[in-house]
This record gives sequence, structure tokens and C-alpha cells, in this order.
Amino acid sequence: MSKTRAKKGRAPNGGATAARKERSIVGFWGPLIVFGSGAVVFALALAPYLRQRALVAPLPADLSTLEGALRETIETHVQAAREQPDNPEPHGRLGILYEAHGYPTLALRCYRNAVAADRSIPRWQYHMAVLAGESGDISTALNALPEVIAKSPDYAPARERLGLILLDQQAYAEAAEEFERVVQLRPAEAPGYVGLARAYFGMDRDQDAVALLRKAIRVAPNDPRVHYLLGRGLRGVGRLAEANVHFARGGETQPAFVQDPWRSAVAGVRMTRWVRLGRAEELMAAGQVSAAAQLLEKLLADYPDRLSVLNKLVMAYSRLGRHDDAKRLLFRALDLSDDHAPTHINFAALLANEDDLETALQHAEHGTRLAPNNALAFSIQGKILMRLRQHRASVTALQRALELNPSIVDVRSDIGLSLTRSGRFGEAIEAFREAVAFRPDEFMDWYRLGLVLSRTGQLDEARTSLERALELDPGNEMILGTLSRVMARLSHG
Repeated sequence: MSKTRAKKGRAPNGGATAARKERSIVGFWGPLIVFGSGAVVFALALAPYLRQRALVAPLPADLSTLEGALRETIETHVQAAREQPDNPEPHGRLGILYEAHGYPTLALRCYRNAVAADRSIPRWQYHMAVLAGESGDISTALNALPEVIAKSPDYAPARERLGLILLDQQAYAEAAEEFERVVQLRPAEAPGYVGLARAYFGMDRDQDAVALLRKAIRVAPNDPRVHYLLGRGLRGVGRLAEANVHFARGGETQPAFVQDPWRSAVAGVRMTRWVRLGRAEELMAAGQVSAAAQLLEKLLADYPDRLSVLNKLVMAYSRLGRHDDAKRLLFRALDLSDDHAPTHINFAALLANEDDLETALQHAEHGTRLAPNNALAFSIQGKILMRLRQHRASVTALQRALELNPSIVDVRSDIGLSLTRSGRFGEAIEAFREAVAFRPDEFMDWYRLGLVLSRTGQLDEARTSLERALELDPGNEMILGTLSRVMARLSHG
């Protein structure tokens, strides 16, 4: 009986123990629970402040040195963005202003602020993707562009930009899908056809590329990229004579992209300094290099740390033979930034002229990494590699330059030289044939074609090419000597 009572009597004692444990647990955790709840409330209250801090609009370090009108415009835009940190528009407009005036890092920060403020607006995400891609941050561009397309599926420029990145990554099928849509959306503009043809070539669909490019010729009869690619396709299917006709259709390069209203806003806000810089570029293009240098020197005095001005003046000095002055400016530009593609490209060219080829190659490779769509960077890299006798790499770089800009002078001939020096005579002959078709009045291309033809035993064609070279440069002893040897071989059967 007592055992029964004892057993029954344990319940109250056990319940009391449990109650004491519960009170002790509550006593221990209670303050923490209260503190945790308070922390959550505090964090929620702090969130707007943290968000405002995270989206703060940046200011350039050299603000005080800028022209009055530009400085005031920047200050006004910064104030608007700081007063409305959760509104994407002021951040985005500030980003455009910075990008237009040579502050790509600040522009990217502003575009990211705009996206963070409202991710549903594709325009700012597109600006961020394009500028990131142009700055060498391909992963950001590759991640952002599909999101832009998902929000604006009919905005052809976004699809074209994504397609170009996919081409660079050799994702040809995916690139073709984007360019097919570009052609559907913009059938009267050439870039979609050009991109799709490049994708077809990557997939060994030369016949499809030729058919497509014949349509593109009707759309853009004077676009050198279309003619170059059609020539490439025709050569690939064995129609060499027709290919050479299209290889010969060169000229000034056309815009690389379809019309892009969102990106046109960047050029639309440029102010005084960039108008003067544009005038200097016009003078350079017209061959008035001394006048351009004088204008750029005055501009550099007003903006001593602007990389765009420094590099334009470097180019002018180089063309004027003032190599020491150019080199001094390039060292100054490198001190300002080691991640500016034009500086490395210009330095590579200058050092190559001084025969410092290894250092020149380092700068050229850095330039192509920073600017993967810059034809000049790949052209310079290819020339340096050829002089270093790295011919396979040289051909790859030069072909990339030609693909990016079919109107670059000498690149076809350089490809032929590299192929010749690596013993790839059949490919070299095709490269030189393309060169003489593109530039029929250059005697050296005809001479080189004749020389390679003679090495492969094609003596009749070699004689024809050498005679053409001699017509263009009568009395040239080098041509006469080679032609006489070819004639002697022909006479001996």
C-alpha cells in the first residue's frame, strides 16, 4: 500500500521538478528571447538606414578640378540620388553621366545602385551589363543579360550583346538562338546577320552562312563585315573567285551594334571636354595630326589625370615620331591605372617599335583581356607574336582582329606571313589571295603571293602575281630577282 502510494506520490514531485526545470529554462533563455526579438525589431528599424548607406551615390576624387558646368551637373545628380536612395532613376542617370565622362568604375557603382533599388527595371541592368562587359567583367554581363531579356524579350540590342559574349565563349548554338531573334526583330539591320553567320561558321554550317549573308548584302550592301564574312563562307565552299570579289569590298567600318536607344543616352550627355576630344579625333582621322596634338596638349593641361586624353595624345605623338614624349605619357597613365586597356595597347605598340618584344607582348595580352572586342589590340598582339616566331598563336590573334574589324590594314598580309613562316603554304596562299583582293594596288602583297606560289611549284600563277607586283613597283630589284628565277624554272620545264 505504501509502495502504491509512494509510486502515486512521485507524480507531484516529478511535476514540481519539471516545473522547476521549465522555470529555470525560461529564466535562462527568457532574456535572450527578449533580446533576440528586440534585435529583430532593431534590425527592421535599421534596414532603411543600412539600405540608404549601401546605395550612397559616389563622388569622383577629382571633382574640384572639373569644368564648372560638369562639376555642378555631377553635384546636382549626386544630391538627387542621395535624397532618393530607393529610387533607381537618379542612380541610373548619375551612372550615365559618369560613363559619358570617363568614370566607368563610378558608373558601374551607380548602375548597381539602380538595380538594387528596383530590379524590375531592365534598362539599368542593361547599362550595368554592357559597361561590365566592356570593362572585362564578362561574368557580370553574362549573368545580367538573360535577366534583361526575360524582362524585355523584344529588345534586340540585349540579345545581340549576349550573342556576342556567347560567340567569344564558343557557345555557338546558344549564340545562334539569340542572333536569330535579332534578325527577326531587326531585319533591316546588318549586325544580326553578321552575328548569326559567325555562329554558323562556328558550327561548320558554311552553306547556311552563305545563304544568310546573301540576304544581308541586300540589307547592307556597303558593310565590310558582311562582305568579308560572305567571302569567308564562299571560300569555305570552294568558290574562290566569287570569294575574292567580296574580300575586295572593304572601306570604313560600320557600327558594330544594332540601333540601341538605351545606350545612345550615354553619348547624349557628354559635355565640353568630350566635345573637344571628339574634335581632336576628327583631326587625327583627317590626317591633321599636329593640329590634333596641339588641341590635346591644351586639353591635357586642363585635365592632367584623364586617361582618355593621355592616350589620344600618345597616339598623336607616336604618329608624329615623338616616341619619347609618348612613352613619358604612357608611364604617367600606368601610374594612374593599371586596368585601362588603351594604355596597355598603346604601350605594346610603342615597345614593339623599340624591339622590346617580351614586355610589349605582356601589355598586348593585358590589353586583349581588358578589351576582348578590340580589334587593334589583337592585331598588335598578333604582330608581336609573329616577330617572336610564335606563329600559331600569331595567326589566332590576327584572325580574331580580322573578324572584329575586316578593314584593318595589313592584317591579311600578316596572317599570310605567319602561315608562310610556319610552313602552312596552302593556307598562306589563300591569305595572300584575300589580301590582294582586299588591297589590289599593294605590290608587296602580290610579291608575297608570287613567292609562296613559287615555293609550292605553282609557277605560272607565281609569274602572273610577280608581274603584277612589278607593274605596281617598276624596277624593284627584289621582285625582278624572284621573277627571273621563276622564269628560269619555267624555261627548264
